[in-house]
Amino acid sequence: MKTKILFPCDPFNSKEVDSNFQNEYQISKTLGIDYFLYDHDLLADEEKVKFIGLSESEGLVIIRGWMMKPKQYEMLYNALGSKSQTPITTPANYVSCHYLKESYKYIENYTAKTLFTENFDKETLGAMFDQFSNGIVLKDYVKSEKGIPGLFIIPKETSHEQLEGVVKRFIEARGKLFNVGVAFRELIELSRIEGEVNEWRVFVLKDKSVAIEQNSNINVLINHLQKPSQHLIDSVIEKMKGVSPFYTIDFAEKADGSWIVVETGDGQVSGLAPKQNPIGLYNHFLSIE
Repeated sequence: MKTKILFPCDPFNSKEVDSNFQNEYQISKTLGIDYFLYDHDLLADEEKVKFIGLSESEGLVIIRGWMMKPKQYEMLYNALGSKSQTPITTPANYVSCHYLKESYKYIENYTAKTLFTENFDKETLGAMFDQFSNGIVLKDYVKSEKGIPGLFIIPKETSHEQLEGVVKRFIEARGKLFNVGVAFRELIELSRIEGEVNEWRVFVLKDKSVAIEQNSNINVLINHLQKPSQHLIDSVIEKMKGVSPFYTIDFAEKADGSWIVVETGDGQVSGLAPKQNPIGLYNHFLSIE
């Protein structure tokens, strides 16, 4: 079955690829990979599916687009199936790597201690918070709010009353992008160079790492960067074997030089690393079995 790439269209011109994916689109053309488009905004805002340029030939579809909620992904998945297209990732696969609560059971031994709740009352939040000795990082099941002061790192001296207010403001800040519940993550000191964490993104396709990329803007010409060992990467992949055919793992270097898993993500809606040339990843798309 021939591989096809599904890109989001430009919000103002449905016949053009979203400008954020132009580089990947050009690579797919260069390699001769078929592509077509969908209207992401229509899906996100109105829960309707619209394809542009879809040929009648059957295909194995890899989406390269923006994050979407599981319900929206399932709608897109079903719409593709009705057109004789086979998405590489099922809705269950998508959730298993997109939601931290779902992937945590696989990466627990490699990542920060994390507790989850969908109850936001003071008693529940306070009982969770008290299980951490150095404060927490706050996020929902997918994302945090790093850019808003007071909603990312929550110090240990925060009272239960204050914590309840912080979580309420966090949920309001996430708005329609809020994902189900909140996650409290152990606060861990990470290695920083030029103010940035030494982080690496690994794309995993069919249980094999196919791209290991620097996921920061640290200048490698003047800084020698360590990266996670292949043994560590393979160990995490082995724990996640069969969970999803296409996903990402983000690793970060700790201040003591050891490594942790930051999170996983669905490979279709995980962005490329800042300096990543997509041609290597797309070459692997051509040889999917």
